[in-house]
Amino acid sequence: MNEDVFKILDYLPYSYKSIQEEEYINFLWDAFYANYEKEKYQFAFIGYHMLFMSFVYFSIWKIKIHREKDFAKALIGFNKDCEKNMMDASSPFTFSEINESNIFRFFKLIGCGNDKIGEFTRLVKDRNNIAHSNGNIFFNSQESLDEKINEVLQCTDKIQENIKCITKNTFKDFLKNNWDNNNRE
Repeated sequence: MNEDVFKILDYLPYSYKSIQEEEYINFLWDAFYANYEKEKYQFAFIGYHMLFMSFVYFSIWKIKIHREKDFAKALIGFNKDCEKNMMDASSPFTFSEINESNIFRFFKLIGCGNDKIGEFTRLVKDRNNIAHSNGNIFFNSQESLDEKINEVLQCTDKIQENIKCITKNTFKDFLKNNWDNNNRE
């Protein structure tokens, strides 16, 4: 197995808000890994893509939490029920209610241009082609899947690079507000 496949785990949280979130990520990884080992590469990719989309949802969650006003403005094109659901969301997985091709538009809030968003959206279109009964086996070798996984990881790196602005500001705010060791938890 190509060692690069494990990199997606570095982008996902180390701890989760609930046991269900952690179990879900573990389930996706197990589904990917088992299919990869059994050379069922098409199904392995579906599991890996779902791990990628989980990373996407956790990234958008950071935007929602740390740039709430911008996030609220970005919901302007959604109906009022969807807008309320997104603002009241208690889990990053709530974002799965939004069409996957559209969810990447939130990355404009962290400086991603349409070219990057288009690149991310192509991964969803590729997954859609793979996940339908169309008589095609797109990944019939480890090499073909590993190539696609590298493409997924490149997109993951690009999102991570852009989300650093939130991470840095959050950390700076934490340090500013918690400089006194005696008053810090």
